[in-house]
Amino acid sequence: MKTIKDVFEEHGKRLKIDKKLASQIQQFNISWLSRGEHLAFVTGYTIGEQKLVWSANDEYSLFTDICNMDSREVRKDVLKITSKGPGGQVLNNHKYYLLTWLQHKFITDTKMKLEDRLAVVEQLYLVFAYMKMSSLHNSSRFAKYTPSENLAIATYEKLSNDFIIKKYGTWAGVFKNVAKRFMPRNRDFEVKEAGVHFPRITRCNDDDMSRVSMDNSTTLTNYMGSYYNVMRQMEAQGVDSGITSLIIEGEDDTRIAEIEDNPTKYVNYLKTIASLPSDFSRPKLIHVISNIMGNLDDESLRKTLVHMSNNYHKNTLEYNKLFETTIIFGINYLSSRGKHGDDLTEQIEATLEYMRGRWVSAKGQSQDIYEFKDVGRNIVLEATGKRSKPFLITTTIGLGLYLFLRGIVNKTI
Repeated sequence: MKTIKDVFEEHGKRLKIDKKLASQIQQFNISWLSRGEHLAFVTGYTIGEQKLVWSANDEYSLFTDICNMDSREVRKDVLKITSKGPGGQVLNNHKYYLLTWLQHKFITDTKMKLEDRLAVVEQLYLVFAYMKMSSLHNSSRFAKYTPSENLAIATYEKLSNDFIIKKYGTWAGVFKNVAKRFMPRNRDFEVKEAGVHFPRITRCNDDDMSRVSMDNSTTLTNYMGSYYNVMRQMEAQGVDSGITSLIIEGEDDTRIAEIEDNPTKYVNYLKTIASLPSDFSRPKLIHVISNIMGNLDDESLRKTLVHMSNNYHKNTLEYNKLFETTIIFGINYLSSRGKHGDDLTEQIEATLEYMRGRWVSAKGQSQDIYEFKDVGRNIVLEATGKRSKPFLITTTIGLGLYLFLRGIVNKTI
């Protein structure tokens, strides 16, 4: 009786297992990563933000250009064979089986050095990971969730350390860790599943191929499912609205009156952290401001804040004046609102929206605001090197909003 391995041996009889093929597989991955938002996803730690695409051209390139096979004919022959996974599921994805078969061919071909063969085995797993994650991102289960950058980052920060993405920091790190399942078992004792698939790709019978395909698929599906469960919880809590209880953590008991009565407290706080880039520049708060501004470049604001930190001791008086201007302007508006409820989150969000509107306008601004924008524009220019007038205006106003928010959120966040 014909096996799945027999199908690929027949269709791949002209395929030569050598360094040239190994290089083609690596170049295939490099090409996929270079397209669209793929690299941003793999080197990042969120899901749902970037669009991932595994196209018909990718499948054609893999089967025809690299393996000299006809994908449709391979699929037809695979479908003739009923292969079941450990739970009795019928498995017939010819693309997954191709990758497992190629891993088998490299791991059992002794003409190449073992280290070189293991490197190709890892690259073949990466092909699977890119294919599967693209499929999951576009599936009916997950495609309906298109989180904003703010929600995606807030979700990641909410994840416990039990999540593999928190341990390895990027999806590239996660994939590299999972690929250890295909290495010889004595290679890595830190990873519980290390080596579990090595004997399977070595034998490569139908049961082995089914187990490898099932494990590969369910592992990434479970990672995605668990991540999205947390994201749905965060979304239900209103995290995507802008300023959230997550962001102003530690201020729950603060009354608006306390803020109004102590502007010096918040100015002084900015002074104490201004020379400390890691405290002064906070990614979560930068994302909040970019969300409010709409067209603000996060990285440019971050560079501006780091530049200020690095030069604070040389420009102390000038920078302190900026702190006073933005804190006093914001607190004055908070006072003018009167009692609009005691929800600090809503009050601060309304203040930032007001500040954006007033500071964008060229009319009716105080001398302090004009001076802030003039000094701030020069700081942004020095930090980024960009001279576009719209860019300088937007980033300078974003800087003013950020300084107010960072001063009010005077906690470790």
